[in-house]
Amino acid sequence: MGAVYNEATLKKIMNEHDITITVELNEGDANATVWTCDLTYDYVKINGEYHT
Repeated sequence: MGAVYNEATLKKIMNEHDITITVELNEGDANATVWTCDLTYDYVKINGEYHT
């Protein structure tokens, strides 16, 4: 399902060095930290060209 968003606001957020994503599951109090890598177009393209 598509999400309603403001493109200008999203672009500003996505240009930040660190991005916080909050997911509300309403299943108690817990949190986690996840570190990811750069998922630029070129990174995804290069890594999508082979199969494991």
